[in-house]
Amino acid sequence: MSVVIAESYLVAIFSSPDLKNWTELSRYGPGPATVGGVWECPDIFSLPDPSNEGQNISVLIVSVNPGGVAGGKQYFSSLSSSFPREYHLSPSPAA
Repeated sequence: MSVVIAESYLVAIFSSPDLKNWTELSRYGPGPATVGGVWECPDIFSLPDPSNEGQNISVLIVSVNPGGVAGGKQYFSSLSSSFPREYHLSPSPAA
């Protein structure tokens, strides 16, 4: 799970074995991010890496209110060397 610590311009990621007990794994930001407005609604997901067949890249999106670079959203990807290791997602099992 990812959450925003809005006034500090940070995204924190948590893990839970049972959805009752949570452990903070890391915090990320601001680095190359836009610092301004209010950070909200983080989302992290995995996409196929077009350069490496069978590999995925992880993408973190943070909304910025009011507006901001790229129309109120900014993104970070696992292609960046500063992207936290804890934010790399494993590929989803085939359905």
